[in-house]
Amino acid sequence: MNCPDCGHTVHRSHSKGMVEAIRRYLMNHRAYRCSKCGWRDLVSARSYKGAVSNWKIQVLSWVAAVILGLLIAFCVTRYSSAPVVPVPPNGQLFVPP
Repeated sequence: MNCPDCGHTVHRSHSKGMVEAIRRYLMNHRAYRCSKCGWRDLVSARSYKGAVSNWKIQVLSWVAAVILGLLIAFCVTRYSSAPVVPVPPNGQLFVPP
């Protein structure tokens, strides 16, 4: 596989961070890096001709990641709060014996 910028041969690269690792796993992409010019990107595992991964899929994966993050944040804030104890009208929390 050749670099789309300089034409030099590229080699496989490790994932940078958890988000890229999740994208790589879900979308069946592999990270490649050019040692000559520094180009680096995720490329579909099915493409061997040097085609760069589709930008629409990348945008869609980022949007899905943001929506998932917002959903998790909402669930954590919504369901992790302590239950509210109702206060009686007279203001006393317990009745002395």
